[in-house]
Amino acid sequence: SGLLTRCWGLPKKIATRDIPKFADKISLEEIRQGDVFAKVGSHVMFFIAFLDDEKKRVSIVDSTRSTGKVSVREVSVDELFAKGYEIYRKKPGV
Repeated sequence: SGLLTRCWGLPKKIATRDIPKFADKISLEEIRQGDVFAKVGSHVMFFIAFLDDEKKRVSIVDSTRSTGKVSVREVSVDELFAKGYEIYRKKPGV
C-alpha cells in the first residue's frame, strides 16, 4: 500500500500482506486516529473517527486502484469485520 507507506513514514513501499510485520493487532476499544482497518493481502483503510456513540460507523480514508484516488468514506464497523478486516497500529520504532 503506497498510502500506508507514506502515512506511516515507512522506508519502502510495503504490500498489504506485510502489514503484520510493521503493525500490531489491536481491539476496537483501543483504536485511535492513524490506526488502520486492514484485510491483510487485500486492502487497508485509515481510521479517522467514530460517527456515532455506539461506535458502529466510522469515517475512513483509503485509496483504491479502481479510481486511483484517495477518498474519505463512511463505513459500518460490523461490515468491515464481516469482510475479514482487522485493526492494526504501527509498531513503535518502525
